[in-house]
Amino acid sequence: MPLARPSNTLRLLRPRAGASLIVTSPRALHPTPAPRQRAEDEHGRRSISDASRRHRAFYTEIAPPMIKVLVIASIVYFALQLAWAKLDQEKQEVDYAERIGALERDLEELQEKARREEKEGSAVGAGPSGAERKKEGRKGWFGLW
Repeated sequence: MPLARPSNTLRLLRPRAGASLIVTSPRALHPTPAPRQRAEDEHGRRSISDASRRHRAFYTEIAPPMIKVLVIASIVYFALQLAWAKLDQEKQEVDYAERIGALERDLEELQEKARREEKEGSAVGAGPSGAERKKEGRKGWFGLW
């Protein structure tokens, strides 16, 4: 009966000529990694892991430009808001000036009309007097008398 071919693990366990390999168990071939220890640099500070290094690199490379963009965008927004408020104020002043001018013209026309009617009424003398006009315009509380 032919012998079965040895597995890779058994081949690795077989000592080679000229090599001194002492293996006690298959686990020794694949040791579990030791917990990640932080080594200290020459200043006594601990070095950081790869994940922390990537995290820190992200914020040192990405965050400052993002903050600059945010600041510039905020300045532009507030400048545009201020410009809009100023232009709106000027437009409202123009609109109010036009409206006031129209109302003053209406007032002058009504005053002129009242003066003309007063002159015509006093020149003709046929119209009712002021006391009679008051009496005609007066009505009772309920409109019955």
